[in-house]
Amino acid sequence: RLGFLVQRGAVLTVQSSEQTLALAARPRPMVSAGAREKTFREAAMAFLKEYVALTAGERNEKYSASKERVVRLRLLPFFGDMPLSQVTAGRIRDYRVHRITPPAKPPKASTKTIFGKELLVRPKAFQKPSRSTIHGEIVCLRQ
Repeated sequence: RLGFLVQRGAVLTVQSSEQTLALAARPRPMVSAGAREKTFREAAMAFLKEYVALTAGERNEKYSASKERVVRLRLLPFFGDMPLSQVTAGRIRDYRVHRITPPAKPPKASTKTIFGKELLVRPKAFQKPSRSTIHGEIVCLRQ
């Protein structure tokens, strides 16, 4: 029978694997009715502020800017105002599927004025992101 050391206050006790599994299976406490749960958007903005400060001098500025771009362009549109308790492994799988699935309607052409001339701008065709691109987005999500 395996046992694990578990800290309860200042005392370390041995807990059986069955007790550990029972504790892990317990549902997390719900947010009280009066309190509002933090959204993904709020957590992402806090992460970006902290990330720049914590990695100053350790990471290249372009690397930090790429994290901000991933959050702003990819993660926020999908997870946005979702409560953090709903960002689960299943939702992350949904995000991966969303990223590799072409849009139902192709984007329409638009016009753009450059040097007084109105030009027709064709939208880019859907291109499936590479595995490494999606992996980088998931790494950013985990941080």
